[in-house]
Amino acid sequence: MKITDWKKLFAPHILSRGEEYYESELVEIEAMDEQSVEATVEGTDTYSVEIVLKNNRVVQMDCDCPYAAEGNPCKHMAAVLFAANETESAEDPLVECITKRGQEKRETRDTALAKAIGALSEEQLRLLLTDAAKKHNDIWDRITLIGKKRVDASVRNRWAADLYEMTCRASDRHGFIDYYHASDYTSELCTYLNEAIAPLMENRLVMDAFDLVGMVFAEAMSQEIDDSDGELDYVASRCQEYWEVLIPAQEADQAKMLDWFQSQICRFSGDVGEGVLWPVLFEYFTDPKLLPKILAMLDRQIKSANKFTLEHLVSRRIALMKQIGASDVEVHAYRQTFWKHSFIRKQELDRLEAEKQWKEALELLRECEGMDAEDRFLLSEYSSRRIRILKESGPESAWVSALQRHIFGFPQRDMTYVSELKQAVPAEQWPQLLQQLFENEYTRTLRRELQLSEGMLEQMMTELEASRYSYELQKYEKELRKVYPERVRDLLLKHLDSQMRQASTRSAYAKTAQELKRLYGYPEGREKAAELAKAWRRDFPRRSAMLDELKKVKM
Repeated sequence: MKITDWKKLFAPHILSRGEEYYESELVEIEAMDEQSVEATVEGTDTYSVEIVLKNNRVVQMDCDCPYAAEGNPCKHMAAVLFAANETESAEDPLVECITKRGQEKRETRDTALAKAIGALSEEQLRLLLTDAAKKHNDIWDRITLIGKKRVDASVRNRWAADLYEMTCRASDRHGFIDYYHASDYTSELCTYLNEAIAPLMENRLVMDAFDLVGMVFAEAMSQEIDDSDGELDYVASRCQEYWEVLIPAQEADQAKMLDWFQSQICRFSGDVGEGVLWPVLFEYFTDPKLLPKILAMLDRQIKSANKFTLEHLVSRRIALMKQIGASDVEVHAYRQTFWKHSFIRKQELDRLEAEKQWKEALELLRECEGMDAEDRFLLSEYSSRRIRILKESGPESAWVSALQRHIFGFPQRDMTYVSELKQAVPAEQWPQLLQQLFENEYTRTLRRELQLSEGMLEQMMTELEASRYSYELQKYEKELRKVYPERVRDLLLKHLDSQMRQASTRSAYAKTAQELKRLYGYPEGREKAAELAKAWRRDFPRRSAMLDELKKVKM
């Protein structure tokens, strides 16, 4: 199978981005046959893509990314199609043969080109190169930069002017780059960077290449842009790829590079740019002479850091202290200056647990609970830690008591602790605890799960019949229908009727109409569904969109 004529479905820049995603191995084909392709694509999030095929052509594409949600063919769809065609072509001998012939053809052309160039005179070559350099900046740079130690100011001015022009083309009159231009803008920036940096890298002009990457990074990060699809991350990742090569290079002046990073961290403080720069700084600046300066940068940043970044910066600071040979006493003294912050104490708890120092861990937990007595979220976390520690260290009675205090003292999101409690207590105690679980404010959200696990389906069914909400029925429908098929069917009819009568859009009509099919597996389900649809047609004869959607459902 070979999927045909699909590239024309995408705008050129979307197709290009999709190919980049595919080449970066971000596509995972989950299932593929002649009718469909299902895959996931890693981007700013993990997106699911489904492509429907007929006669080797694309007839429908779906992706759960924001861009596709507005009806646009997205880069994730393109990436999957690139991958799907590659998967098929790898098994196709005919395609392999064609590919081989294409390669031979290219080799033949290269030989012919080399032969033609060899036949030119020096004057002819000079004229051709001059003409090409005037027309193409990359050729101009490749020629003029040979043997130079730094680029001329005119080249830097050209970079700045080109970047400014790209930004102006993408921006509106207020300087804002909207969602529909963001992808084009960042793609153009990265293409420009790749082309302009090539002659610099060829001539080992490392510092100039670093400056160019910095200009592109600063240009992108300083823009007011709708970054819903992670376009700034795309630019940042390209810049990071070059920094990874440039900063450790033999020709690199890391002191000057560090000065640039310091200025940009101050410039983009609190923005996306800062979050990109710190990890690069920590990973690639390894000169021991620069570490004290990085420590000083961290100290300045830590003084003004908010609670969301403080933990990361302090942790990095401690790691650097150890790297430059600070003693355990010095590291401990530094940590103590942040003792009022819970993250430092939690790190100490992690250490004590890892070393199985249970007594010290329990003492520190008591201290933490006293210091953070006003923070219910932290208290719940500490309570969970106590359960874990006591389960390891004993005695069992202390663990069971901690388990009960946690269950009845903090909101429960799942049945994990409740199931452990049931296994731990004597059977004769469980009925009383179960009643408390039904009544306690922190375990009310587990009511249905408790009823299900305890076999209290009659109680659940009765309560659902008295409820106005349908989401619980859908969640527990599979279990309930085994025991009460007619009652579940009638309750489902009731909810669908209410849902359709409150609907006012075509999508809502379509959703409810399709849900009629849920009735087909019940006794007399098709007949009941047909009767309900007939009642809707009778009561709402002017809802043309609803009538259209009902026609699509086979009764």
